[in-house]
Amino acid sequence: MRESGTPTDDVPALRKGLAVLESLAHDGAATLTELQQRSGLNRTMTFRIARTLRERGYVRYDPISRRYALSLRLFELGRAAALQLDVVAVAQPHLDDLRLEFGETANLGVLEDGHAVYVAMAEAAGAVCACLPTSAAGTICIPPRSAKRSSPSFRAPPAKSCSPCFPGRG
Repeated sequence: MRESGTPTDDVPALRKGLAVLESLAHDGAATLTELQQRSGLNRTMTFRIARTLRERGYVRYDPISRRYALSLRLFELGRAAALQLDVVAVAQPHLDDLRLEFGETANLGVLEDGHAVYVAMAEAAGAVCACLPTSAAGTICIPPRSAKRSSPSFRAPPAKSCSPCFPGRG
């Protein structure tokens, strides 16, 4: 580490570019002068960073107002990061908190081909099995944890009750 608290393998240009992006994220669109003041960089460095971010598609520039703003390219990066998360591992503690707070089963579902697919659950005491028809092809069955199943399962054909999905229930 250097005395300033930054590692010796720090990349100053990257740090400065991120400071510009974070400024736009927190404080909104800005002129070059405003970006310079917010980031504490000199005018030349601020211009070069803004130009590079614009060329790479991370910021957009409005020639009428002469303001820089974040572009949706950053949303693409955020979406890619979200897709790499283990959403169930991230959501499960929150589902557990909801169950404790409201005393009800909390589910996390994602849309797939216009249908909800439940990927996580925090079951309330006394919960019952739910079999939800999704299409002519099958049914999403959400068993209670007491059925020794920890995640939803797909069964075909559609069931009228839970007994086809989980014998002994129904």
